[in-house]
Amino acid sequence: MSHASIPAGAQLFVIDPIERLRPAKDSSVALMEAVQRSGADFGVAFDGDADRAIFVDERGEPVPSDLMTGVLAASQLRRLG
Repeated sequence: MSHASIPAGAQLFVIDPIERLRPAKDSSVALMEAVQRSGADFGVAFDGDADRAIFVDERGEPVPSDLMTGVLAASQLRRLG
């Protein structure tokens, strides 16, 4: 597993560099374990072309996609004022 610093202060952990159309189940498990092991606030896994994502919380538990849609929409609405 490699990692790199991102200007936002986050760390990127590459857990499955193989391009896929959907996040693979084993990538999801690896994401959950990486979040738990590193003490991250949350984790995100994207598919090969980044049009799908899986989110996990600080415990490595999956966050439902409809909940994340609401969180991201609320954030954008606040930002746009």
